[in-house]
Amino acid sequence: DTTAEESKKIQHELDREIDKMLNAEENHALHIADKNAAIAQFEKLDADGSGKLEFEEVKKLLTNLGLNIEPEQFDLYAEAMLKHIDKNSNKCVDKKEFVKFYSKILKSEETRVKFAKKLVKEVAAEDLEKSAKAQFAKYDANGDGTIDKKEMSNVLRNCLQLELTDEQWEHYTADIFDKADKDTSGALE
Repeated sequence: DTTAEESKKIQHELDREIDKMLNAEENHALHIADKNAAIAQFEKLDADGSGKLEFEEVKKLLTNLGLNIEPEQFDLYAEAMLKHIDKNSNKCVDKKEFVKFYSKILKSEETRVKFAKKLVKEVAAEDLEKSAKAQFAKYDANGDGTIDKKEMSNVLRNCLQLELTDEQWEHYTADIFDKADKDTSGALE
């Protein structure tokens, strides 16, 4: 539960920071030159001329942020980026959404760098949460969504690889488990 709480806290902080960035210039009108530059960039990215940027086209937009992204992570970053641009949640970016994003983020190097850093943190937080859930599932041997003392013993033995007697492991596990089991339910969620 601590990892989920930490992930939620990180996500909330990231959302707040992104919202601040996106709303910073909300009341300022786009200059005609900036709007034209945004439209030109949109049309360049809209390879199929559909008038919207689909997922594959959003992935191209990532290169404008100057991120060094491993090929296998492009989808994760594109999904995270889409969450911030796609205001009507239709899984693509229309021209209006792009122009607004361009004016808030892409227009200036400073905001582009800030957004890129936030995007990296967001993807890392999502990766951490997925990894934590996968590790939890790995040790939740009976698949009940909790870790009991026996499963905790397996976690500790596998992770720590200490040479202890069965009695020492039992005592060690009980001590760790009792400290972690805040609600005294006999299981960790």
